[in-house]
Amino acid sequence: MGKKYILGLTGKKLRDAQIWAVIMPAYILFGWNNAVAGPLLDLPTWIDTFPRIDTVNTTGAQKTNNSRVQGTVIAMYTLGAFFGALASIAFGDKLGRRRTIQLGAAIDVIGAILQASSFSLGQLIVGRLVR
Repeated sequence: MGKKYILGLTGKKLRDAQIWAVIMPAYILFGWNNAVAGPLLDLPTWIDTFPRIDTVNTTGAQKTNNSRVQGTVIAMYTLGAFFGALASIAFGDKLGRRRTIQLGAAIDVIGAILQASSFSLGQLIVGRLVR
């Protein structure tokens, strides 16, 4: 029985290729998805839809309070990722790799739809948590 090759690579070269082809894009996309809400926070339509997280047109204690709520809403994405990772531990072995990835992708699509169609702060929070 000979060595198993993937695209002609083994050992350190295979590991490096996996990092560049799989792991690095996953981290880049996670960071992009996490940061995509930042530029939206100052848009007038965003402020009209979600006045509770308006830090542009508020001052003093109201701005401080809105800033806390805004930070919490944006952080829900990371919290959802944490719960998703824990769920993968629980369900990964039972469902297998493919079905776990398919389930995660389906949940991600649902979260994206919830966020994109948000008309209230509660829906946005749920969408960020699910996504």
